[in-house]
Amino acid sequence: TEYIPPHYNNGDYSRHYQLGDIWAIQEGTHVPVYRILDSGRTGYTGSSYTSTAGFVFTPPESTRSGEPVGQDRYNPRPCIIMQRTLKTAPDGVSICLMATFHGSGRLEALPEILQRYCVPVSLHDLIRPGSTHIHTTPEWYPRNTWVIAYKYKTFGRILGRWQNRKSHRPRESSYMLDFRTHRQLEVICEQRIIQWEAICAQDPNVKQRCYDQYKVNTIIPCLLCFR
Repeated sequence: TEYIPPHYNNGDYSRHYQLGDIWAIQEGTHVPVYRILDSGRTGYTGSSYTSTAGFVFTPPESTRSGEPVGQDRYNPRPCIIMQRTLKTAPDGVSICLMATFHGSGRLEALPEILQRYCVPVSLHDLIRPGSTHIHTTPEWYPRNTWVIAYKYKTFGRILGRWQNRKSHRPRESSYMLDFRTHRQLEVICEQRIIQWEAICAQDPNVKQRCYDQYKVNTIIPCLLCFR
């Protein structure tokens, strides 16, 4: 099945990001990761925060200010629109970010914080009967892509619809989540937050551990190594 969105001259589609549509955005995966770890922060010292969990960390500038800083260094990546939003909305657009992490199909190869929030997008090596995953329309390409099941508002630069490069007319063909799958993703996002909060309540060191591991695995060796 191919998805050809209505022509951009269609008034509603020209003014809004439609729920479930998939667009290209210049945004790093650090943004949702640090939003997750940033919950419960208390004091900003000019370069770092002290969280209520009792550790200090320095999120990237774009997550501190709410505005994208240095976003040109990030390659475009797909994002799922989680709420129908005017393109001119001053408070950003609600999304879930997608990523391939260089084609890694193994959950254990990801940093712990991503293991707790990443969900396979079909087609994916991890998908088994009954396992948690989502489907796009049409089926997603390339293989072994993940969605970070954390919904947040972004001011990142949205460049256009994510093109279906397997189509014979890629500039017109795109991807989307149908209403049922979109609702499924909403539920998964809610479940992951509940699970994460329970883990944080049981293990006061989990945020510090996840931050240290993510920083070592992704930021220190290469800012863009997890795309």
